[in-house]
Amino acid sequence: MLLTQNVNTTGKNQAEQVAAIYDFSDGLHAKISAFLEGIKKTNASSPFPHRRVDIITTDSTAPIFLDKIDSTTELPDFNVFSYTTESGSVRDIPAEEKRITAKEAAFYIKHFQNASTRNQPIYKPEKGTCIYIYPITFSRKDGQRLVGFSVVTYMKEILNRPYFQAKVFIFALAAVFLYAVIIITLFLADFIAAPIIQLCVNIRKTTNILSGILSGNAKVEANRLVFEDNLKTRDEIKTLSHEIKNIITLVRRILPYISFHTLQNAEKDIGPKGITRNLCFLFTDIRGFTKMCEKLPAREVIMILNRYLNIETKIIFDHGGDVDKYVGDEIMAFFSGPNKEINACKAAMEIREALYREQQAAMKVGKETISLGIGINTGYVTFGPVGSETRKDFTSIGDTVNLAARLESANKEYGSKTIISEAVYKSLNDSFICRELDYITVKGRTEVVRIFEVLQDAQKTSSDKLYDLKEVFETGLGYYRQRKWKTAEKYFLECVEKYNDQPAKVFLDRIAHYRNSPPPADWKGVFAMRMK
Repeated sequence: MLLTQNVNTTGKNQAEQVAAIYDFSDGLHAKISAFLEGIKKTNASSPFPHRRVDIITTDSTAPIFLDKIDSTTELPDFNVFSYTTESGSVRDIPAEEKRITAKEAAFYIKHFQNASTRNQPIYKPEKGTCIYIYPITFSRKDGQRLVGFSVVTYMKEILNRPYFQAKVFIFALAAVFLYAVIIITLFLADFIAAPIIQLCVNIRKTTNILSGILSGNAKVEANRLVFEDNLKTRDEIKTLSHEIKNIITLVRRILPYISFHTLQNAEKDIGPKGITRNLCFLFTDIRGFTKMCEKLPAREVIMILNRYLNIETKIIFDHGGDVDKYVGDEIMAFFSGPNKEINACKAAMEIREALYREQQAAMKVGKETISLGIGINTGYVTFGPVGSETRKDFTSIGDTVNLAARLESANKEYGSKTIISEAVYKSLNDSFICRELDYITVKGRTEVVRIFEVLQDAQKTSSDKLYDLKEVFETGLGYYRQRKWKTAEKYFLECVEKYNDQPAKVFLDRIAHYRNSPPPADWKGVFAMRMK
């Protein structure tokens, strides 16, 4: 890092100095040539010598000011190879290195205007070089007029040389210290070898048993896991042996349990019937993952899956939640405490933001993108150990959990991203922009559920678009439930035209269906979900 910073500082400063002297001398040949000659002499003794320094200008007379350049500005070609420190004939320099196209100039300006990339080099892999670019300007009354660029070119192998020299030195030093450690260890071995060897034998026996259990090659039986504390000494090694025995005893107690929150609750006396807890559940499911699995090798699928699950899990933990279980590409998580619903929705919004960033990164490299469905519900559940005597897991069971899972699946029906129940909605206290989505009955339940879609955290919303979408959609939903198809269609069409809203498209399809096949007289706008 230090080497890289040093090179970047040197290269950036040289490019900036060349641009400054060109501006200061107002393009006078004598001053610029003298300055470049000084750079050549300094470069000869530099630990990171550059290949050459160039000044490339344009013959265009159209005034372009640096501080007024944006994405709409049309830049000229910079086609005048004005100065160079290259020794020998300028004709030997490739033609493409003696000019900067308008497209390249736009990229260089964007690189310069971004504070995070301004000091970084631009790599040319095909040439094995990297360049530092700085715009050359003339100070005028209207601003800094862009006339060209100063270009400092480095060979990449020159930059890598000090790194490899330092690397060789560090490894050599490490080898010397390793040799010294080996000598000292052999010298002390006579004093402590016997009890350590005995301790290692005991540990090896226990480790083999535990490895067999965890690898699935042996039955999961805690009673098989035994550590023999048979040392006769009365020193620190005996103390270590005793502590290892205590650790193995603890492992024996928690061995039948596997998940994280299982480990947290393994020593609590919850009892076989469990306890009743008020929790908020969040279900996530990756869309399009099955299709991706068909195209990619199994190892790559696991890597991708673990990446997404790791991102989601970290966000859930950061907001005070815990993961109950992973089911393929699905996560079942829960939140507790007085703000559990708000924390769950914050986690959902952050997961969506993280997934959006992943989608953008995937599209840049031409990879397939995936989406995510999220369902959130809150209520009382039975929490406790579930399983057999040899394998148990702490989990939550109840209608609250089932409904949260159904709400996650309901996103597929509406083209939405995050659906919450009315119980969750009432606990948010306007912390989030939510719109009412529908009345539904889910598979396995006859009770009507009022569902909402979380659009955004209210504090992070800087425009009125989401509020407008909410108002227009809910107005259309009201007319839809009154069977006023034409008026409802008008509002849903407005949502589609202004915001390309997917749920509005779903209701437009329903209206088209109900016009041909009107619902029964006792219909109250309830939609029956047939899928889990």
